[in-house]
Amino acid sequence: MHEITWEEKIRLVELANKYKDSKEELEKFKDYVLDFLMFFDVQAWEMFITSVDITSINKEDIYFWNKINEELIHIKEDNLDNFTLPTQIRINLFNEIISKLVKENTFLITKPFFLNTKTEHISLEEKYNAKHLKFNVEYSENCPHCKVEQDFCDYGYIVDFVRYPKYFNSNSGHSCDGTYYYWEELFRCKSCLGYYYIENGT
Repeated sequence: MHEITWEEKIRLVELANKYKDSKEELEKFKDYVLDFLMFFDVQAWEMFITSVDITSINKEDIYFWNKINEELIHIKEDNLDNFTLPTQIRINLFNEIISKLVKENTFLITKPFFLNTKTEHISLEEKYNAKHLKFNVEYSENCPHCKVEQDFCDYGYIVDFVRYPKYFNSNSGHSCDGTYYYWEELFRCKSCLGYYYIENGT
């Protein structure tokens, strides 16, 4: 498993110090955090929580912040004593602020998160594989190529330093049963490195 390096932690702080400058910088920061979140150690969490402006968090990016909060709550259960006292205070404040925002904006959490974000970049190679290696299978934890079980988590997984699944062609509509959502997902197997592509909806 990849261990986050000191240089990657420094880059995290650099992005955290600029994410309020523009929407583009915010997206860079969010993408970077999600790419490395599963590799965060106590030091990386400490650098993250002391770099972000907790009081400026708003509902616009609540899905992202809630994902961070869920992971941080889990980490805090076993590692709280390993954090410095000021960081413990900031973590608890972060938990309180995000929990309050989530409670007030539940509809933004239940809505498929990628409909609140930009369309993810799909490379030419991925487009080719999505077109020619499509599998009409139900959402599964097993690769349809090699049948190996995939170790997924809520905020994605990394293959060759790229986060998957990638979501695209997302849209929504209305019917007599209410609002429906449709999207497509591109996966890449950690074992055989094969791509597979599914349609999803709710």
